Amino acid sequence: MKKILFLTYVNPYTLLAGDRIYTVNILKSLIDFGYSIDLLYYNSEPSQPLIPEQQSKFFNRHLALDFNRKSNLKLVFSCYPGMVTSRRTSSYLKQIRDWTRNKKYDVAIINHLRMGFCLEALPSSVKKIYVSHNAEYLLSLNNYRNESNGIKKLVYAWDAMRTRLYEQKLLKNINGYTAICENDLQYLKGIKMVSSALLRPVLKGAEGKLNSKEDFFEKIKKMIVVGSFTWGPKAQNIKALVSSFVENHMVSEGFELHVVGRIEDHLAIQLKRICPDLYITGQVVDLEKFYSKCSIALIPEIMGGGFKLKVAEAGMFKKAIFSVQGAITKSNLKPQSHFNESKDLDELMLNLIESVKNPEELWQMAVSAHEVVNTEYTQEALSKSLKRILT
Repeated sequence: MKKILFLTYVNPYTLLAGDRIYTVNILKSLIDFGYSIDLLYYNSEPSQPLIPEQQSKFFNRHLALDFNRKSNLKLVFSCYPGMVTSRRTSSYLKQIRDWTRNKKYDVAIINHLRMGFCLEALPSSVKKIYVSHNAEYLLSLNNYRNESNGIKKLVYAWDAMRTRLYEQKLLKNINGYTAICENDLQYLKGIKMVSSALLRPVLKGAEGKLNSKEDFFEKIKKMIVVGSFTWGPKAQNIKALVSSFVENHMVSEGFELHVVGRIEDHLAIQLKRICPDLYITGQVVDLEKFYSKCSIALIPEIMGGGFKLKVAEAGMFKKAIFSVQGAITKSNLKPQSHFNESKDLDELMLNLIESVKNPEELWQMAVSAHEVVNTEYTQEALSKSLKRILT
């Protein structure tokens, strides 16, 4: 039986965001393999900091370590990327060493770049696999390029440089890595060629809940945007989307916009001031009933672009997907075949107005995306790729 040490940054079973769902996908495969898993994580989620009892039985051992936020000054002036600085402490490294002392592991899995510092506490003899969630440098660079505020732009530039150096350092010391999409895998291979695997997120469970073609046509002007809008760039994206929605008079064109996901109260108030006709729903666990109200899913990430779980999620629910350029990186979902891509938000709005005049074409695009997700975004496909890199 393989012995696995899995190092992650939060209790993933909160399922509050795509990265946590993706982590649970990977853990499920490891559990299904029958491996012995030691899970070490931060208790950084206030609403549900610890692994619940029904999940704890799957692990040989699990330990939550205290997470203490650092000041913004420390985040800015550290030589490490912000996401690493907020987690790396000598105390944490000592606890890893103490907890794993006299334990022998076949593989140590470092889940996300923010946990890369854990390499410092691992013995050189253990096989180390880095599970990436994004091409982090490209994500930081995207934020820098699209930020208009001068001070924030400097902060993003500094973080992009630190992230680039840190990614390169991390990859020099690992034995293999995984990526969520083709774009990220190609990026990582450009830094270091080692054993690698493509682990797509798992989407399932919508087959009995899909809207009919007639229902799709009936709701053709109802749109949904899903996400966690608490991160600065995501908050900017949603404000830009709502502003463009208003400036292009989409309500008078008959469109509805539903915003679903984690959102701070002050941001929700700002959005309602921009567009009183906006529908805002906070954090939810089951998105099905919200997707069922709409026929179109929007991906507006001008900042913080990259592969999004919600892209595949929209495909699973058989929605017509509209995106701005750069929001969806290279994957097996192709622009203009599986989703409509526009150069900016204003063009996206104009494309929406024109595209709904041909609902049959949008339906076929939604069906095509759905077929790809149903075939390739499965637990079986993830398990096959994951097992190969662990052997």
